[in-house]
Amino acid sequence: MRKGPALILSGLAGIAALGLFGPSALASRTPLVGAVFAPWDVAAQRNASLAALQTKQIPLALQFARRAVAAMPYEQFGLTLAASGTDANRRLEALNLSSALGWRDVTTNVMLVEAALRENQPEIAAQRIDALGRTQDAGIAGPYADRLLALPGGIDALADRAAKRGKLDWWSRYFRQPPANAEAMGLRAALVRKFDAGDGSWLRDAVDDMAQGFIAADASDQGLVLWRDTLTKPGDFQGAIYDGTFAQFDPEAHAIGGEWRLAGQSPATVEALEGGGLAIDQANERAGNVISQAVLLAPGRYRLKVAGEAERGNAQGFDWSVSCAGKGRLPLARSGSGSGPTGEWSLVVPQDCKAGSLALLAKRNANSAGTRLLLRSVALDKVS
Repeated sequence: MRKGPALILSGLAGIAALGLFGPSALASRTPLVGAVFAPWDVAAQRNASLAALQTKQIPLALQFARRAVAAMPYEQFGLTLAASGTDANRRLEALNLSSALGWRDVTTNVMLVEAALRENQPEIAAQRIDALGRTQDAGIAGPYADRLLALPGGIDALADRAAKRGKLDWWSRYFRQPPANAEAMGLRAALVRKFDAGDGSWLRDAVDDMAQGFIAADASDQGLVLWRDTLTKPGDFQGAIYDGTFAQFDPEAHAIGGEWRLAGQSPATVEALEGGGLAIDQANERAGNVISQAVLLAPGRYRLKVAGEAERGNAQGFDWSVSCAGKGRLPLARSGSGSGPTGEWSLVVPQDCKAGSLALLAKRNANSAGTRLLLRSVALDKVS
């Protein structure tokens, strides 16, 4: 007789445990079934709605979304999804209410972005694209950003939103993505041109990241154009060369665009001289790149002019190289007086060369170790 009450109590305990734990556990394994047994559980209804969305069962997804709202009337995801099955006015009201509940729900953000793009509301679209970027990253937000840039007012709205970020964060990863086409490339460049020119670190990082995206899209020249339009002054150029007197050269700084850069495995040490110019000490007999900069090149004849002298040793161990991106070195013909890396040369840039590089090379030379070269100025001018 004692077994009877014990069995009844055990059964009641099992039912209670099922009521407390069963639906949640079941919902995690089989969301559509679990939600049926837990109509009061907003998480179960939400999971079921998401599962139905993933299998493209839209009516079923809406059904569970409405149940989520019934379980918790101010449930952001449920409000957003359930609103998609209503008329336009009620859908807008529900979306506005849903957006006021926070900025983290991905479904709410996506639907708000789509609605804002459709209704040409660039400020709202920019806000929600930024929210998508911060919560989902550039892979989700980037394509929407490109769509917004193509709309009237989209560039200004996205630039204003980007300026509110203390760091690049997802914007950096967005800029580094190769643009889908030339139009998207131009729109992204127009976005960066809207950034505050006085915000040096932000602008430099943005230009650098976007240039990398352009290089990945086989358009390195467009990255140089963007750098030239945003971070330089016309008076800093000697023809195609930026900072031809090395007044701004810093061997320790991260160079971007057409700034002079020191090679990572340079066979020489480089020191910026007070008032401009460089002192280059060849420390060993190894050959390699010493300094270089990227340049924009248009087809035609050019003159390379270099001023400087060897303060010590044999400067014949240095040489200049001008090359086109993907095309290799261009022939240099010395003209007039000069020796080693100083003097004048003429060269012809072919039709299919948009961007290239100028580099000072150290040649393998048994007599070069200990040489000290002083470079005063470099200019590369188009003559025809």
